[in-house]
Amino acid sequence: MQGALLIYLILNFLIFPFLGIIRPNDVDYSILAGIIIILTIFFPFLAYFVKEKNTRNSLLTIIIGGLTYGTTDFQSFRGICDCLRHKKREWVPTNQLAGYKAPGMLIEALFGIVLFLPTLFYNSTLLFLPSSYLFIGKFMFVPALYLFYDDRRRQLKSPSQKISFKLGRAFFLIATLLILTPLLGKANGGHGAPDQKVIEIKGKSVYVNGKQFTVQGINYSPWRPGTGPNKNYPYPSPTLINEDLKIIQKLHANTILVYDPPAYVLDLSAKDDLLVIYTFSINWWTLGTQEFEREKERILKKIETLKGASNILAWELGNEIPAALLQKVKADTIETEMKDLYNAIKTMDPSHFIIHGNWPPTKSLKFDFFDLTCFNVYPVWPPEVVAHGYGNYISNFLQPIANEKPLLITEFGVNSLEAGEDGQARITGKCWEELLQAGACGGIVFSFADEWWKNYDNPASPDQWWDRKAAVNDEMTHDSDPEEYYGILASDRTPKPVYKTVEKMFGASIRGGSEKIVPSIAFSTLTLLALGAWLWARKGFSAIKDQAE
Repeated sequence: MQGALLIYLILNFLIFPFLGIIRPNDVDYSILAGIIIILTIFFPFLAYFVKEKNTRNSLLTIIIGGLTYGTTDFQSFRGICDCLRHKKREWVPTNQLAGYKAPGMLIEALFGIVLFLPTLFYNSTLLFLPSSYLFIGKFMFVPALYLFYDDRRRQLKSPSQKISFKLGRAFFLIATLLILTPLLGKANGGHGAPDQKVIEIKGKSVYVNGKQFTVQGINYSPWRPGTGPNKNYPYPSPTLINEDLKIIQKLHANTILVYDPPAYVLDLSAKDDLLVIYTFSINWWTLGTQEFEREKERILKKIETLKGASNILAWELGNEIPAALLQKVKADTIETEMKDLYNAIKTMDPSHFIIHGNWPPTKSLKFDFFDLTCFNVYPVWPPEVVAHGYGNYISNFLQPIANEKPLLITEFGVNSLEAGEDGQARITGKCWEELLQAGACGGIVFSFADEWWKNYDNPASPDQWWDRKAAVNDEMTHDSDPEEYYGILASDRTPKPVYKTVEKMFGASIRGGSEKIVPSIAFSTLTLLALGAWLWARKGFSAIKDQAE
């Protein structure tokens, strides 16, 4: 059993994180699973002494028994290897090892420290398993355990018993701390807090509850195959939305951008501690006409009903004004109409940001009245982006437009049909790296899952992906339209390689928060307790030896 546990710890804590093989769990699930593991380990020892009505005097035995399982992992694993090699070795019971000078003691203690560090940086959700601290502490307390688990102590008198009882209580407090620390992390900044967020702009950065906030977003379209936002298909149910949001949460995303969602999408995302950019679809061809007034009324009515939501990051007024519209409607008319809508919303709801998802073809429009400057920027189109390079284009062309305001990249990515799945992963990761280097306050990956309905059209021929023709029932088939392949998951929610890329890049970008702070505090406390227990036990053991002499 110890050998299997040692292999599990090496794989899960040391090897898998560096290979990108991580399986982050929900914090609630991790805490529950970790507590069950601890109770399972200690129950046999506890049950025996409860039956004997001797738990108080046997507290140290219960704790040490649960921590060591009767021996130590390195010694057991060495015995397994010797057995497989048919090598004979003298058996020495672990309760007769030579005190604090036992072989391998220091190596095992250091191994506990080594288990923690890569896990913190590459798979910190694993550290919300209370049992993780039990496994790490199991090695860190080896120096003290060698002293406690020595039969020679039993041959001596009362000082040993007094020290054992005191240290037994100390171990009980340590075990309690290991269980409670993840719970405290959950209560103080973990996922699931629906409280109203204080969101503000300071310079070119966004701050949430006083802390600098990098937007790590996913463009979320919940439509499944055979459905779409048009043709009166019903919006996906709360159950399906909740399943998707759990996937997004595991990516270390902190924001979703979603079009015209019902209120329950906001409620569910608040429970997962996700901010929402609420995007209103706008019929741009109504700009400059009376019909646009009805668009304004629809948007204002919706905001009036939703503005009390706790997790609105921004209201986004439409996406990507068609370049062809500038041939029909004057730029100043577009700018005036949008500014009027902005002012009307600000009067109704001064608490939330208002933005617009602009793009390179219409970057000349003067939208400096919006709270953030937002652009959808893809690395392979238009040609001006390709010619200058992704990061350079953002730095040299978009940052001057943003001026002193934060610049948010509201769409970025590449489709897996043209780039291939491995290319999609590589290019998306590179875009994230470059947009941050260019000073953007974050970015939103396009998109969550492949969308069969996209554009309601199909390629005119198999070898001409972007030469498309109308297709009334496009949502029924996954054809060779590149627009249908931007998902980081397939339409059935199977992850593509880019999923792990996003998971890794968002995980590495987390600034502060309980995801790393709480485990770090717990580990530091555990280290000090392990050192203190060893020094205390060593002093007591020396005193007992002096008494015996």
